[in-house]
Amino acid sequence: MLRRALEFVDADKLIPSSNCGMAPLARGAALQKLGALPAGADIVRAELASVAVPAAR
Repeated sequence: MLRRALEFVDADKLIPSSNCGMAPLARGAALQKLGALPAGADIVRAELASVAVPAAR
């Protein structure tokens, strides 16, 4: 989704965030989704900077 958003928004204007919708999820699933958000952002930032992907948080 982040790569797709970059087709329409400059990278310096894109702010990855949840769209809520976490309430009906099991706590563990919500925490995994919240953890995936910064991990995905790190991957795309590294691609844009053409550097290695940082280690998992």
